[in-house]
Formats: sequence, C-alpha cells, structure tokens
Amino acid sequence: MITTVTPNPSVDRTIEVDRLEPGQVIRIQSTTDEPGGKGINIARSIASQGIHTRAIFPAGAASGLALTGLIEQSLVEQSLVEQRSAGTVEGERGPLEIRVVDTSAAVRTNITIIDSQGVTTKLNEPGPTLTGDDEEALLVEAGEAAAHSSWIVGSGSLPPGIASGFYVRLAETARNEGVNIAVDTSGPALLAMVGTPCSLLKPNRQELASIVDQPISTLGDVVEAAGRLRAGGAGAVLVSLGSDGAVLVDDTGVFHGMARTDRIVNTVGAGDALLAGFLLGGAVGREALASALAWGRSTVGSMSTLAPPDKHDYQAVSVTTSIEGKRLLEDDA
Repeated sequence: MITTVTPNPSVDRTIEVDRLEPGQVIRIQSTTDEPGGKGINIARSIASQGIHTRAIFPAGAASGLALTGLIEQSLVEQSLVEQRSAGTVEGERGPLEIRVVDTSAAVRTNITIIDSQGVTTKLNEPGPTLTGDDEEALLVEAGEAAAHSSWIVGSGSLPPGIASGFYVRLAETARNEGVNIAVDTSGPALLAMVGTPCSLLKPNRQELASIVDQPISTLGDVVEAAGRLRAGGAGAVLVSLGSDGAVLVDDTGVFHGMARTDRIVNTVGAGDALLAGFLLGGAVGREALASALAWGRSTVGSMSTLAPPDKHDYQAVSVTTSIEGKRLLEDDA
C-alpha cells in the first residue's frame, strides 16, 4: 500500500474562458470541480492503476464529506468503484482508502483559469488554520498507516497553524516504521527538510534554488544541487524542470529525461503526476524517470489535474545518463 498525507487539501476549480482581461466582465465557458491537494492527486493517480492507496487529509465534517464525495466521484468516472453516496464513505473503498482527520476547518478552494491561448492563471487560498491537536492527529493517522505501507508520501503546502517541521516529523515516523518516504513541498517546510534523512525529495527548479540559495541556470547546476541534498540525507532527488524535463539523482546514477509534447492544455497537477508515475515505475533509476515523465506528459495534455490512467506515451520519452552540464535551462537560454 502507498499512503499519502495531504495537510492542506482543496477543491480545485478549473474555469475556461476565451480571454482573461483584468477589469472586464468575462463569460465563463465551462467550470469543473475536482478533489485537490498534491497528495490527493497522487493517491488518485496511483489508485487508478488498481494499487491499494490510502489518502490521509484534514477536513471539517461538512467540507470533508464534500471533498470525499468528489474523490469518490472521480473513482466512479475511472470505473474503479460503484456509484455510492458520499455520506456513506468510510473505511476502505476499492483501491483508494480515505482517512479524514476531523477538524473544525473548511477545506480551501483553489481556482485555475485557462484561456483559449493555453495561458494558466492560478488563485490559491492559504487554507484554514489548524491546531496543534490537528497536527498530532495527522501524524498518528500516518503512523498507523505506515505499518501497512511501502511508501509514505508527504505532499503539498502546510496550512496556517501547522509547524514548518511537520514533514520532518513525518519522515521520522516513516523511518521508525522502516517505510520509504517521499516529500514534495515548498517554502519553509521544504527548507526544514534539508539534512533530514528521507528516501526521496521532489523539488522543482525554483524550490531547488531556494534550498541551496543559489541560481539554477544549467543542467549542471541541477545535478550539483541535487548532489548536495543527497549528501544531506536524501536518498534520491527528483527535480521537475517544466519544458526541460526532469533530472533524477539516486544510488544508480544521474539521469536527465525529456518528454515530447505538441499540446499543453493545463500544467496544474503535472508535478503530482510526475511523482505518481515515478513511484509506479519502481522509484529507482532510468525506468522510474521514464514512467514519471510519461505520466507528467499525459497530465499537461488534459484539462483535468489527474493524468488519464491509460494514455501514457512512453515512446515520446527519452532518458539519458549523458548530462549536458553547460546546457542552459529554457528561461536562461
């Protein structure tokens, strides 16, 4: 089983418009609501392959039922479970098991606006304020899941009230249980992970630069910075680079991969799909990176924040160990 912990879940609302013009009245062409939060996206992707997955997240009673209902409906649409009322969702349901830590706080709503030119604008709420008791309850739930899991994935931003060392404590919980842990976060929560032993860190380019406190302009910079994180305790570092693909540095070597795509519709959720694909690909070396890139590629070609479970073009992916260290990343080319 793979367990994901999402301290700051959301309802992700995607709005399509012809053109986003500030100060103007804009007609909406379509609106879609999906369950969100990085860990929930990862759990849904993994569950789409029929693998038993547990998703742990905090939510107030009413908003928790609403979010659980959206998750359940997404599984229905993937033909993984039969239609059932969101109010009856408790315990294990097919490949995805939902564990809601009950709080008094409502789930946040994140808004993504996509225009006809493919330009994406995101409006993310910070999330509700949680308490120290809520934090402890999340860690207890994760500890109980760890005994039955091969991976714990701590993913996403931290809501107000949760200490920046939350993922450090989650990593300690995983280590105590002998379970692999992957962490995908940003800001102070990511900086707190520096020097903390973990199985996998997954920063993007900007997050990597913030960790090492220096610009990341070339592939060589990426590899060097990833090596510094490994020296500090990360077993593997998977760096997502947008149009420049991704770099993996682990015990088996240094790899750079690219995925050709002619159609980018929505980049939201691509990093989550990348991590899900990496875990599904075995989480080690070349094959795992190729799987990660194929999943990320599928997601950017879809309006959904979830990768289509059966539309991964591995022929469009290339992975090499020949790193062009001086190659400028796209924004610096």
